[in-house]
Order: sequence, then structure tokens, then C-alpha cells
Amino acid sequence: MGTSAPRGRAAGAVPGVVGLLTTSVDDPADWVHAGQALQRMLLFASSCGVATALHSQPLELPQLREFIRTQLSGRAHPQMVLRFGATGETAVSVRRPVEDVLL
Repeated sequence: MGTSAPRGRAAGAVPGVVGLLTTSVDDPADWVHAGQALQRMLLFASSCGVATALHSQPLELPQLREFIRTQLSGRAHPQMVLRFGATGETAVSVRRPVEDVLL
């Protein structure tokens, strides 16, 4: 993720990188554009083997959202907090094997 593992922590155990998706204006058209940008980021991260966690809860509190806007995002309007990280785990499919459904 662009950083080395902190001392005392195994390589690959870096907690990840936090990102903030913002827009210059906070109206419905910008929400759509933010959603499109989020889609592209998630697809690109997935193609690179990077896991992503979405955290919108902090932005649901008006006072905290305003704090993030004024103190952390250069007055841009925060739309989503993201955490990117590598994981050694792979998801197991809940689908049945192909040979169970095709003759």
C-alpha cells in the first residue's frame, strides 16, 4: 500500500490507507458523479487485489460531516470514507458447483 510494515508487525499486516471521496458542490448531480467515481475506484482496487471498506456512518452526523469538510478536505464536501488494504483472504463462493446444476 505504499508503506512498509510498522516495527513489530508482520509484513502484509499494514492496516491500510484511508481515503476520502469528495465533491466540490453538494447537490444531486454531484452525488451521482461521486457514485460513478466510487464505482471506478472499487473496480480498479479489485483488479489490483486491494480490498475496500466503505464507511459512510461518520458523514451521517451533520456536525462530524462539517468538521471533516472544514478540517480534512479543504472545504470540499465529503461523500464517502474509504479504507483500502491488501488481504491474504479470499472469499468463498456460496454458489453451488457448476457440475451440480448443469447436466
